[in-house]
Amino acid sequence: VSASRPLSLVAHEYAHAFGWQMLTQSLRDEFMARLGKSAWDDGTYGARPTEVWAYNLGRCHGYPLNVKYTRVKCSVIKDFEKRAKAARG
Repeated sequence: VSASRPLSLVAHEYAHAFGWQMLTQSLRDEFMARLGKSAWDDGTYGARPTEVWAYNLGRCHGYPLNVKYTRVKCSVIKDFEKRAKAARG
């Protein structure tokens, strides 16, 4: 991850915090199942659900990072984000 895009890096790290704080376990399980993974840290770096979530949430909000990772449609990411906010109030 490059420090040449500091806002993208901050968005990525925020997305990690959002994933742990806001995604319920059932939402994390559903997201992992979409990726064919059984644990939040399962897989190679760019394919781990935690990294896939963070890279895509940042990208879908306009803060992409120039790294190789599994892409998920923004409509899917934003649906998970919306449901997480609704679940946590």
